[in-house]
This record gives sequence, structure tokens and C-alpha cells, in this order.
Amino acid sequence: MSDPIDRPDRIDAGSLAEGRDWPRLKRSVVAVGLTIFAAISSAVLIVPTFFLPATVPTVAFALGLAELGFGVAALTFVKATDRGVGYVGLDVPGRGRLVAWVVGGAVALFAVRSVAVLAAHALGGPLLPVRVTETGLDPQALMLAMIPLSLFVVAPCEEALFRGVIQQYLGEVASSAVAIVGAGVLFALLHLPSYLGYSPFWAAVMLAIVFLVGLGFGYSYHRTGSIWVPIGLHGLYNSLIMASAWLLVELGIVTL
Repeated sequence: MSDPIDRPDRIDAGSLAEGRDWPRLKRSVVAVGLTIFAAISSAVLIVPTFFLPATVPTVAFALGLAELGFGVAALTFVKATDRGVGYVGLDVPGRGRLVAWVVGGAVALFAVRSVAVLAAHALGGPLLPVRVTETGLDPQALMLAMIPLSLFVVAPCEEALFRGVIQQYLGEVASSAVAIVGAGVLFALLHLPSYLGYSPFWAAVMLAIVFLVGLGFGYSYHRTGSIWVPIGLHGLYNSLIMASAWLLVELGIVTL
């Protein structure tokens, strides 16, 4: 009788699935933690502005400090993990490709948002951003102040965290689609404080718009591999929102 042949133990399929899922779960927890850390950093950074008089410059300054919290979170991650700032994708695409993605993408996303906001307005929703119309300050001056702030502070800091770090980090263990959606969800949730002045229903509608727009930012990053594309896209998109809101008020189409 022949000797029994040693065979490797059968590996349970459930154990394999668990082994594959653990890195994804771990990174999801890290991504959520980074988002929370960014929110805390933003809250800490704006504390000094509580002692300043409420004017358009000081409010813009406070908003800028709050946005720096996202940049702090992104920088902390790449430094703590020895990835370096190049991790976010600092290569610059060719000029034609960069312009096509930034300008074409911003116009397309702005058009989608405009249709959605107009449809919501027909049902009783707000037409202009509450964060600039209910501050007690000159809303048009604040809208104009938000344009350079969006281009040079908001977009770089938010995109560095949500696309350059979180989407990139999740994409190392999950599909590109999962990474884009995961970063988009966290991106939308971080905008929740901006819609606290809305009713729950309209806040949900606006968050859904932010989520969809975030998917657009994420897709542009995925396709180009350059953080400069979603930064430019995000900055121009926000600027179009503020410039159009200013124009609606200036022309008397919308009254405050």
C-alpha cells in the first residue's frame, strides 16, 4: 500500500475573502480618520477669528483658515507615512490637455449644477449659496472675495486631501471606481456644515450635488494622474458659482 500523499490543507474561501477585505477596511478607517482630523484642524485654525470683528475680509480670512485644515491633514499624512508630497501627483499635463480638462470640466459641471439648482428652486429650494447670503454682510462683496479664495486656497487644500491622498490611498487596494466614490462620499460629508441653514430635504439635495461634482473631480484625477487638474477644475467651478451668483444679484434677477 502506497504511503499517503501529503496535501496542503484546503484554504477556506471565507478566509481568503476576509484577507482581501481587511486592507480595504483598514484604509477606509484611515480615510475616515483623515477626514475627521481635517475637520478638527479646521475648527482649531479658525478659533483666533472669533475675536475679530465680522467684516467681509475677516470672514473670508476665517474661511481660508478653515480650508487650510484640509491641507494640514493631507500634509500630515504624506509626512507621517514617508510618502512625500509627490504622492499626490505633481506632474503637470500638457497645456492643451490641462486646459481641456479644467475649462471643459468646470463648464460641464457648472451646467449640471445649474440645472439641478434651478429644478430645486422650482420646487422651493434656495437659488443662491446660503453661506454667503445669510452672513449679515454684503453678500456680493463676499461672493467676489470667494473667487480668489476658491482658486488659491479652497481647491488646492480640498483636492490635496480628497483626491491626492484619500482617493489615491483607497485606490491602492480597491478599484478606481470604489476609490472615486469613497473620496466623493467623504468630500460631500465635509460640506455638510455649509448647508446647516437649509431644511433637511434641501441640505440632502445640495449634498447630492456636491457628491456628484466630487465624482467629476475624482474622475479627472483618475484619468490624468495630476493633482493640478482637479485643483484647477474645482477652483474654476467654484468661481463660476460665485461669479454667476454675483451677476444674478447685480442684474436684479435675484433680490436679497
